[in-house]
Amino acid sequence: MEVGIRPAIIEDYEQVAEIYREVSELHAEIHPELFKKIKDFVIPSGEFAEILVKKDSIVCVATLNQKIVAFLIADIRSNFDKDKKTMHISKLGVSSKYKHHGIGHKLFEYLEQFAKEQSCSSIELNVFYKNEVAKKFYKSLGFGVQRLTLEKPI
Repeated sequence: MEVGIRPAIIEDYEQVAEIYREVSELHAEIHPELFKKIKDFVIPSGEFAEILVKKDSIVCVATLNQKIVAFLIADIRSNFDKDKKTMHISKLGVSSKYKHHGIGHKLFEYLEQFAKEQSCSSIELNVFYKNEVAKKFYKSLGFGVQRLTLEKPI
């Protein structure tokens, strides 16, 4: 299985949106208190187009036989307390048909190289506490807990 990783282009929108739908449905199943189950929810095409040209952002896709099977969206953030830049992953999705084939690892290798080229000192992301599969995956990539967000419903 030869997986390619490349920067996304506007023509990738429909395939990325389909994977994004899958991710949204999974989040709604794991955290129904936080996410509504909306079959047609996708990243708006205009927002996708804006991210593609944004200076400090990266959108990359994993392809297999010309088909997009995963995507990742990240942006560079500055830390105001310290003079450092961080690559922040805002969205990641792997098609359910292609999970557990190393595709997510390949996306992260690509992103890590890009982050180094941009002089970032780390990569960070948020993961919901009930998403055990994601937490195990990120741990396998070397991620550790940096901070914990607590919430009190009112």
